[in-house]
Amino acid sequence: MSGSPVSGSLGGEIYHGNTYLATLGKQIKNDFSRDASTTEQRVIKLVDLLLDVHSPVSFELSVSRLQECYPCPPSSHSYSSDPTRVANTECINYIISQGQSMDSFKMELSAYDDSKVCGRVWKHNFVAYRCKTCALSPCMSLCNQCFHLADHKGHDYNMFRSQAGGACDCGDENVLLPSGFCSSHGYQKIPKELPDKLLSSARVVLPRLLLRLLAYLRNFYDKRGENGGGEGVDDKTGVEFNRVVAWLEELVLKGQAMRKSITQLMLSQQQYTSMLKRLEMLASSEPGKDRLFSPENFLKFQKSLGYDVVLKEGPPLKVIPPRNFIEEIFFWAVVYELPEPLTTFFLNLLPDQDFKTEFARVFLRHYPSMTYTLLRSGSGDGGGRGGVSRIDVMSNNIVHMSVQLFSNESLALEMVLCPQEDLLHVLLTCMNYMVQQLTIQSHLFEGGKTTPEELLVKIQSCAAQAYPDPVVPAAAAYSSVVECFTGMDGEKRAVFEHIRLYLDDVSFHWPLHRTFIALLTRVVNKLTSAEFTRVKAEIGISSETIKQLLFAPLHLLCRVNEISCNVWVRNGTSIVQQSLTYLQPHFSHSLVDADILFVQVLRLYIHI
Repeated sequence: MSGSPVSGSLGGEIYHGNTYLATLGKQIKNDFSRDASTTEQRVIKLVDLLLDVHSPVSFELSVSRLQECYPCPPSSHSYSSDPTRVANTECINYIISQGQSMDSFKMELSAYDDSKVCGRVWKHNFVAYRCKTCALSPCMSLCNQCFHLADHKGHDYNMFRSQAGGACDCGDENVLLPSGFCSSHGYQKIPKELPDKLLSSARVVLPRLLLRLLAYLRNFYDKRGENGGGEGVDDKTGVEFNRVVAWLEELVLKGQAMRKSITQLMLSQQQYTSMLKRLEMLASSEPGKDRLFSPENFLKFQKSLGYDVVLKEGPPLKVIPPRNFIEEIFFWAVVYELPEPLTTFFLNLLPDQDFKTEFARVFLRHYPSMTYTLLRSGSGDGGGRGGVSRIDVMSNNIVHMSVQLFSNESLALEMVLCPQEDLLHVLLTCMNYMVQQLTIQSHLFEGGKTTPEELLVKIQSCAAQAYPDPVVPAAAAYSSVVECFTGMDGEKRAVFEHIRLYLDDVSFHWPLHRTFIALLTRVVNKLTSAEFTRVKAEIGISSETIKQLLFAPLHLLCRVNEISCNVWVRNGTSIVQQSLTYLQPHFSHSLVDADILFVQVLRLYIHI
């Protein structure tokens, strides 16, 4: 976000706008050293002028106007009221860097970079590396620089072209062995203390830059509603939005010290509250501008995004108005269908572990709304850009963020065990909602041959015996999901028209039965013979239910034998291939073996 140097004639000599800005930045640095409190108030006044929410993100203003706001004594130049103009973005950058070029400022910050994780973010078609020898997670990936700076000689690795984007995991002990770290990353790095004065100007600018982003996100939604348009915030009408986000992203890339300042600000409730008061004051001249954002209206607006619809079978919805910058910015990101610039900005902040944990909470809190928005976006043609639909962009961005968050085992476990976040329940409930929108009635159930609903209670009973408490509620949600696939892709046997025999049908998909037997097997392996007798009685099944439940696996086992005898030959190679997959040793444990075990176990219940 740097403007071109602006020059003018002052006192007979050629004067460059950047010369004045460098002098101004250095003056502010010196003033902070002498009187930090007074200087901060003066810089706030200057930055408010440069980041006026009623002006475009980028504009020019005269040096004399700056001099009125923040007088800067001349050094080797004399300043007059000549109409020399400078770009506001360039001025802000010189204030942040305290008179240096941004490249020099980045180099100075790099001396204090204690980042343990690389975190470099890339988009689709980026060439990255994956080392199976060093990986603790199949989702890990390394950028070109980190891969070649580490020792992967003789390892099992591959180079791949990323489809949905990614981020470098070098330095993250949760997904990569320390032996695979490059020389620049890892927890062996000793942080170097950052001088507080180095970022004193940045700490004044950053809250107001985030406020500028919030003002735009709020105002754009009003304009979109008034115009009746469905354009995304990152389309042509969102040029100003793209400039602000790109500016913030450039600052994040200055190094860990700047990233840490931004993440602390994003999580600060005090700074957020303070900036909102300023935004309300600036908007006071426009009555009704804040109508959406009172606590009551915000709650109503947030619920309209589908939270109640998706979680209708879950616990009561608790929608909380935003308490910090990340909560409101991510809320608007969901409203605008996860625009790519904002997603990339979030991902660039994730190397900060404190921010990553809080971001995971915000992500899960809004996951039902993302589910609803994704389905709503998919109901039309999407209006994407560059031949890519919005639903593709949004789904890719959800995957991109999910992988970066939950490939971290310790973070995922924390979110599972936390009652407020309840990762398993949220994900499974949302998955169930999405699948329910796409299901159709299977003809296999028309005659009442099977009643998979009978298994739901039994599965929950087994889960209560086999797993700790946090998993039990998720068992019900999981059962509802796999129930949708029970009896899927049923196929009738093709015969000659003159044959008047009973026409049979078959489906290889009985996940509800196999889930029940898998849980029951886990219970059996944990219990003694006496304990199992007690549990078997607790998970009692009536004789009538046994007959209904036995039908599906017995029916399938018979049909598989018929297929092997070429009775189903007229159905083509599809049915043969399904049968071979069903019997294949790689899958038999969860398919044919599970069905045989199901029959054997239910046979025991007949004598109860």
